[in-house]
Amino acid sequence: IDGIDFWRDDEESRARLVEQGKELAKRAVTYNELKPAVLEIATPYQFMGVAWAHSRPWVLDVWSCGSGKTLGAIIGSLTQRGPILIVCPAKARHVWWSQVQEYTFLVPYRVRPKSDMKKDDPTLREYLAACSEKGMVRPVVIIGAESLADNMDIARQLNPSVLILDEIHTHGSRKR
Repeated sequence: IDGIDFWRDDEESRARLVEQGKELAKRAVTYNELKPAVLEIATPYQFMGVAWAHSRPWVLDVWSCGSGKTLGAIIGSLTQRGPILIVCPAKARHVWWSQVQEYTFLVPYRVRPKSDMKKDDPTLREYLAACSEKGMVRPVVIIGAESLADNMDIARQLNPSVLILDEIHTHGSRKR
């Protein structure tokens, strides 16, 4: 593909990616989406990942457990415009929901089973309307991978421009 370079593992190329990633993160702070403190806690490899992802149609982050993939993905998703859909294991929905709120000024929406919803929980339609009223042009919706087939209407209604597939290797099975 024109304009997409291969990974160059030399000090100068890595330093350039770190700086590009920092600039992209600063832009997200300027847009009042990313909290400024993130610029201080993000690691050089997270900034490299942000820059790397920004210049590609898709990216697969294969980082060690506890290395900050979630934060890297959150920052990286903010370098693109439009709605964000996060598909993760159901047990990780709360983690994504809380970390989006911890690191950004965005308000995420968790798709939960009807049995887990409270009377005053908003529907997706109400959430999107509230986003629009508040001038928040970037809704963030989190769906458990196990229920994705049952919630494709929500994914289509969101019409995401960014898709995060967390733990993608665990989503498939012979029965699906």
